[in-house]
Amino acid sequence: MRDVQYDSTAEQDYECPRCGDLVTAQSHPGTCADCGITFRNRGTPLE
Repeated sequence: MRDVQYDSTAEQDYECPRCGDLVTAQSHPGTCADCGITFRNRGTPLE
């Protein structure tokens, strides 16, 4: 198994865990405008 190379300059996908709103950004977008919940990086495992 190989680790994915991390590129801090690449855009990442973020998702609101409550409403499912999706955002693509280079840095963490903060909180969802609709729910006020902190976005979650979709590349992070849920384990």
